[in-house]
Amino acid sequence: MQLTENVQAIAAQLPDGAALTADGGYFTEENVATCEQHGLDPYIATGRFKHDEPPPPAPRGPIPKHATPRQRMARKTCTKKGRKIYSWRKTIVEPVFGQIGTVQNGRRVLIRGKPAARG
Repeated sequence: MQLTENVQAIAAQLPDGAALTADGGYFTEENVATCEQHGLDPYIATGRFKHDEPPPPAPRGPIPKHATPRQRMARKTCTKKGRKIYSWRKTIVEPVFGQIGTVQNGRRVLIRGKPAARG
């Protein structure tokens, strides 16, 4: 995860209680540990659900001691708080991707390299 490099590059400090949301492709134990080292509360999807599929019921009771990090994260993202925080991603990031893809016809990029992209 490039979190450390990105935060240092812009000389930023993360606010207390900050959360990080990410799609399932970003779930690794290392990413979770990096988030926690920086004081971020990670909410990273551990799998995919179909759009018409109802969310699983929120778990009850304590987290089992023998649960893997993936099982812990899946349980965390299924709680009411977890679903609420993860849903913010849909209002912050997803509209930008849709805007680039449909309105600006950005489905194909025909340039290569950083100088061309900056241009």
